[in-house]
Amino acid sequence: MVTKARTYTTHYPGLIDSNYASSLYVHLRDSTQWIDGIKSVKGFTRKAKPLSKGDNKAVDYIIDTVCINVKKHCDGYTLDGIYLNYYRNGNDWTPSHSHPGQRQIVISLGATRKLIVGKKTYPQANGYVIIFGSSSHEVPKELEIKEGRISIALFFTPTSIIQQCETADQEAIMAALQGLGLTNGQRVEFVNNGSVYAVVT
Repeated sequence: MVTKARTYTTHYPGLIDSNYASSLYVHLRDSTQWIDGIKSVKGFTRKAKPLSKGDNKAVDYIIDTVCINVKKHCDGYTLDGIYLNYYRNGNDWTPSHSHPGQRQIVISLGATRKLIVGKKTYPQANGYVIIFGSSSHEVPKELEIKEGRISIALFFTPTSIIQQCETADQEAIMAALQGLGLTNGQRVEFVNNGSVYAVVT
């Protein structure tokens, strides 16, 4: 049985040393093979790069460092996705969207950009970290900003759900997802050790 736990938005300004964050921004900006990010009706929104743990030592190190510092938010959850977003300037953006049933930790590097979570706006400066759940969120355009920003978005799923997706039958998985309130016909994917478990709730 899975208990639906609410994730409250928690903001950690300056969690990462700003000099280190700046160095990591330059390293990732120049060494990553960026692809076009999510496409909207107005065209591609930003550059991006999906990763897995072990793909990039610098990213792995910052993930481990952050998770040590915010341990209570990681306990009981499994990291099942890493996604780099590269906003080259204020013209790049992210439309409003959500990730039902997941917890996100977002690490910001480079220029300060606004992140709107629910109805509240959080400035995301160099070295800031924010944690939130399945609330809608977006990064709006800010045309006056000329510098770039990279966010490292980490996606966590309750470990109990991952375990049931690995070992249980379809009915048990459905019951677990319903326990999280995911019953509106959406397709939910969980990734663990390279395997994708997809369920339509």
